[in-house]
Amino acid sequence: MSESSNVTDVVDIINGYVESNDVEKAVSIFNSLDPPNAMDVVIRLDSSARRKIFAVSNLENLVEVLARLPDEIVYGIASVRGVDDIVKLLAKLPVDEIADVLYKLPSKTRLEILKLLPPELSSEVGKIMRFPPESVGGIMTTRIPVFEDSMTVGEAIDIFEESCYRRGEGV
Repeated sequence: MSESSNVTDVVDIINGYVESNDVEKAVSIFNSLDPPNAMDVVIRLDSSARRKIFAVSNLENLVEVLARLPDEIVYGIASVRGVDDIVKLLAKLPVDEIADVLYKLPSKTRLEILKLLPPELSSEVGKIMRFPPESVGGIMTTRIPVFEDSMTVGEAIDIFEESCYRRGEGV
């Protein structure tokens, strides 16, 4: 599904299933989408269908694109699913992306989420959030690779790549 006409078709199909009260089928289609297409579809869904999808979907295909979703959609997910579910999704993201998502939420919700995140993760996110989102401090990451001086460059690259893939960040 690479063309926008395909995205439009999927949006129409999902909206149709939701309108005919077959939310389970709509969610099944939505859950089968890869993250970029899931993001495109969720942006184009009407708000009623979106809320119904958010209520039932596991939202796994939106995790890696959460930080790129419009503010109102992130807020919609938080409103429908609640902070406990948002915390579970955010815990799968790198610290800087968690901060990006939190900036899209009201301050009260932000504080609730920070309290529910594991303390070490919450602390790292808090460090980034001290800076405006688009400043150098706001876009930094707190995870800095450190290697032994006895390692070869190849060994260091291998360890770095393995670490990135383990955290789901890619290289």
